[in-house]
Amino acid sequence: MFVQNEADMTQRHAAILAEVAEICLESVRDLAVRQKDADDPEQAALLAGALHKVSRSLRQTLALEARLVREAQRALREDRDDAVKQRTFQTQVRRAKVKSALNQLVWNEYEGDEAEAWEMAVGECLDDEELVDSFTTEPLDTQVERIRKSIGLGEPEPPPPAPEPAPGPDRVPPPIDDDCWRSSA
Repeated sequence: MFVQNEADMTQRHAAILAEVAEICLESVRDLAVRQKDADDPEQAALLAGALHKVSRSLRQTLALEARLVREAQRALREDRDDAVKQRTFQTQVRRAKVKSALNQLVWNEYEGDEAEAWEMAVGECLDDEELVDSFTTEPLDTQVERIRKSIGLGEPEPPPPAPEPAPGPDRVPPPIDDDCWRSSA
């Protein structure tokens, strides 16, 4: 079974409708000439009826062609609107994540009015950052670090060192230094 995609099917339908419209138009022209040249009133009446039917078919074909064009344009607008909505949503989500990460750094370093001033600087920077095409695709950590540096926000605190693993059956504790037990008295 042959399955077509929607674009191919629409293109095929448009081609068929264009061909049907041409055939109908040729028939209308032919019937109009034949009706005009008819000597018998009965023959002219029959040709007028046929002309009316073919003209109606032509009008319907042209209306259907116009409808297909309108539907295709509407589908393109809807796709474009959906893409804009998706981009807006992704931008809002990314902005919230970046802002949260940067504000965490702000509140770790500053307090009160100074922290609020830094938050405003973060917001202003994000207003500009949103306009960049890669705003939603850049790795979050990279983006946060780049923005942090660009606005001059202090270095993030390093994570605390990992705790020393507890001695276990397969881990031997370090040797005890006997000198550390001597009294200095």
